[in-house]
Amino acid sequence: MPNLLKYILILFGLFFLGFFVRRYKLDQVTPGYLGDEVPIAQSANHVYSFAYSPYYTDHPTFPLYIIGFFLRTFGRNLVSLRLSPVLFGSLTIPVFFLLCRRFFPTSISLLTSLLLTFSYSHLIGSRFANEVAPAVFFQTLSYLFLVLAVQKKSLSYLLALSVSLSLGLHTYITFRSQAAFITLFALILYPHKKHFLPFFLILFLITSPLIAYEIRHPGALWSRVRWISVFHQNLPPAAVIGEITASSFNIIRGFFSSGDPDPRQNPAHSALYDPVTVTLALVGLIILHRNSRRFFFLALLLGLPIFINDALTIEIIPDFRIPGQAHPNSFHLSGFIPLVHLAAGFTLLRLRSLRLQPHLVYSLLAALIFIVGFYNLTLYFNQPLQKYIYYYHNMRNQQITASLNNFSSVVYVSPSLIDSRITYFLTSSPTLLPLTDVATSPAFIDIRSQPALAKSSLDRPYSLISNPWGEPEILILPLP
Repeated sequence: MPNLLKYILILFGLFFLGFFVRRYKLDQVTPGYLGDEVPIAQSANHVYSFAYSPYYTDHPTFPLYIIGFFLRTFGRNLVSLRLSPVLFGSLTIPVFFLLCRRFFPTSISLLTSLLLTFSYSHLIGSRFANEVAPAVFFQTLSYLFLVLAVQKKSLSYLLALSVSLSLGLHTYITFRSQAAFITLFALILYPHKKHFLPFFLILFLITSPLIAYEIRHPGALWSRVRWISVFHQNLPPAAVIGEITASSFNIIRGFFSSGDPDPRQNPAHSALYDPVTVTLALVGLIILHRNSRRFFFLALLLGLPIFINDALTIEIIPDFRIPGQAHPNSFHLSGFIPLVHLAAGFTLLRLRSLRLQPHLVYSLLAALIFIVGFYNLTLYFNQPLQKYIYYYHNMRNQQITASLNNFSSVVYVSPSLIDSRITYFLTSSPTLLPLTDVATSPAFIDIRSQPALAKSSLDRPYSLISNPWGEPEILILPLP
């Protein structure tokens, strides 16, 4: 009973610590919001109706229903929109602790879970309204049930694995190849092959909505895959090889230096993981290779589909296009998160066995966790503001929406401002009508798209929306 209470306290403590870190300044950091987040919100609002409108994905997915529930319950705002990934990201941490307990004692499992709590890559994936956090959650849960099923030779855990894999298939597209590999390892490692009949039956039943949607809308499940696949870009063979080679090199380099080159997905311009975690993970793999070759190669094989998912895709950043330059994509590579931190745990376990006084050993381990937490939290929550982030991360649109919410009737706006990334978060329900050559009050004139109209209106009372560098963006003509 005391041990059970201890585990319950640890699990709840890890969840609430993870939730606090991921909920903190959720609508402020990163500044603005991803361009995909508004289409995701629109899709989430539509999945409860029969006529699904594919704003974001080509089929309704499990996380969209949860996002839609929070938007309906708490209103249209960034916190409601991002609450689902925050919850899934927070739940991943106690599940990861249980996974670690299959290999490490409680103290090392707790310390390893704290590494994940403050992981820079996991923070990014847990604070944007997309399917990354749910996918990582079900991936970690599937690892846990796979290990339990193999270790205990239990049908219950095998069926739990089937449920976890099935739900994971309703999330991010990168989970599909991971599910195939995890299922393959279960077939190889689990001894009672007759138990796979109910395993696949459950898998079929839970994924049947996806199968039915694919039957009604042929190709819908794979359209996103085809759109980003390097093999569907009509490139000559030499260019395909060049893309894959450059992408692979950049992915490997991304663990140590530049990381994801897209400032919207890697706003702090850093490597995918902090130097301490990367060092611990690499040493952990060496320890695994020496102590358990079987588990070492299993870990590498589990990481293989994650690497391939990113290496074989093309993501074009608006400002430039260099072969492989859009890699590593931190969302595509989010599947590495549990594997990297689990590998780091083996190094922490070895450090615990150092021939030092116990209090010195745990002081060293605690210092490592503190350094990782301080480094990643400082990196993430003190991001330098750039013009790229201001324009492409919709900070400008946020300012415009906030000002438009002061009006509740007709407002004349530049045509460039009739944009779902602006109108979606309007709560005062103004009616927006396009401006032409004459500015009728009240009006919002986009200085960037209609400079002449803005200049001709300067003889009237006006106010300005300026960017953080003091440059005017929007000229507002108030009510007469």
